Amino acid sequence: EEIGFDWETQEAKLERAWQEMLNRLKLFKREHGHCRVPAGWVHDRKLGSWVCRQRLMHSKGRILHHREQLLNDIDFTWS
Repeated sequence: EEIGFDWETQEAKLERAWQEMLNRLKLFKREHGHCRVPAGWVHDRKLGSWVCRQRLMHSKGRILHHREQLLNDIDFTWS
């Protein structure tokens, strides 16, 4: 760590990034009362794309179970 080596695994980085997006979705829901972020939402295009990607992964049966559960816990709309 003294020489700047990053010990975090790629998997851990991806999970941290996913959790950050989930937190942004929770903020959106708090403000708007739902999780239906428009794909091209001008206030946060990255969040809109992320929400679409979660729906796509779910429809293909490729979303990780714990992520599906976290989204279900906040009443995520899958369609």
